[in-house]
Amino acid sequence: MKMLSLFTGAGGLDWGFHKAGFRTLSALDIKPDSAQTYAENFSVRISPGPDLLENAYSVGDIAQSRFGYSLDEPPAVLLGGPPCQDFSIMRGVKEERAGTQTIRGRLYLQYARYLAVAKPAAFVFENVPGLLSSNSGRDIKTILDDFAHLNLLPKRWREQHRLDPNRTPPLPEDLASAEGSIPRYTLVYKGVIDSSWHGVPQQRKRLFIIGIREDIGFGLDHALALEEALSGTPALRKYPLTALEALEGRVLTELEDTYKEIVREYQGIFEGSSAVDDYLRLYGGNPKNPLFEQALEEHTLILQSMGWWGTSLTEVDEEAFPDGTHMRARESAAVKERMWEIPPGENHLAVRGTKHEVEGRGFSLVYRRLHPLRPAYTVVAHGGGGTWGYHYRRSLSRLTNRERARLQSFPDSFTFRGTQTEVRAQIGEAVPPLLSWRMAQALLELLRSAGVLQEEVVLAGG
Repeated sequence: MKMLSLFTGAGGLDWGFHKAGFRTLSALDIKPDSAQTYAENFSVRISPGPDLLENAYSVGDIAQSRFGYSLDEPPAVLLGGPPCQDFSIMRGVKEERAGTQTIRGRLYLQYARYLAVAKPAAFVFENVPGLLSSNSGRDIKTILDDFAHLNLLPKRWREQHRLDPNRTPPLPEDLASAEGSIPRYTLVYKGVIDSSWHGVPQQRKRLFIIGIREDIGFGLDHALALEEALSGTPALRKYPLTALEALEGRVLTELEDTYKEIVREYQGIFEGSSAVDDYLRLYGGNPKNPLFEQALEEHTLILQSMGWWGTSLTEVDEEAFPDGTHMRARESAAVKERMWEIPPGENHLAVRGTKHEVEGRGFSLVYRRLHPLRPAYTVVAHGGGGTWGYHYRRSLSRLTNRERARLQSFPDSFTFRGTQTEVRAQIGEAVPPLLSWRMAQALLELLRSAGVLQEEVVLAGG
């Protein structure tokens, strides 16, 4: 059950597939710090230079990369999420969101190239939901067309290079050699998934496109089963895992005293009584609701399976994480005073009209404090001006990278390498590992039910 990983980053998407029994054949990205983190956690060597080597993480430009070994048989899965900045609605104005009109936005062609050359049984392509609307929907149509008609990719590549050689490089030799033997893929899933549906303590939406090679015998029932699995469980869709549970390492019913302590800190600007009662006021229902009881069971299983159970990140000190991810940042007096006035779930708008107002800030994530009874808002990779994320405890301010990693659903055993800023980017750019695990399990079941990987699944299970 081998997989090929492109635009790999620190390995958030890869983690879930490893957990499900897949093994990295080759990985590739351009960032050396991400390679160090990946090598530490996935036991692969680092190869400087773009060529893909077996059991290695290659560091280099994907446009210059080639297979550095003979691929004896197709991998089971190709994974990858090309850079999303040029599609993201967070870029704001139309001029800064040019999608496939930029060199970076056209990197999906390199993903398509490896899809044509490696011929995996299945592929998972990940990006931001903004891809659906960038360039008035033309970008997603182009990408879907290219994936669905992969055999036409060499022709389209030549045409695009002729029309605009500055954005599209010449046709690579490996793609030219594969012409005539490129498989077709059926797109079995295209949709936006909210990570909280799968137990990630964060409301993070991502677009996924999944394809299966046409020669594989699967049917509509397989595709429907995949879609159902990726929609999450009814219990988690109704009652998501909270930031409080994730960071304190206990299920909601065991955190009543902790919650009351938090409420007391905010006397006068945040009201609350009981963790369970206030949670049910937010999401509806009552403590005896079978769906709520099921959700608490699922919350417990998630905390245990991710290694968070019993470890409160607000109580352990920084020495508990030798990689330096749990160091508390030193905040300026102005930031501390501002955050003291911002209650859980609110942002810089809470202090508008006061001496703590931040001028010219329309971005909702600026100085936004976690709400203890909700999943976190999106953990971002870059940005200043208060975009690091802030704790639900009034006595604490900026989140540590380890807290951000938990909200992104990295297990505590995952070790990061790099500076604080580099690690922040690794975490924020990742696909939530818990989401990738759910996806890997669903795709594995599809391939097994379609008659693919049957022998390998038995061996992995034994």
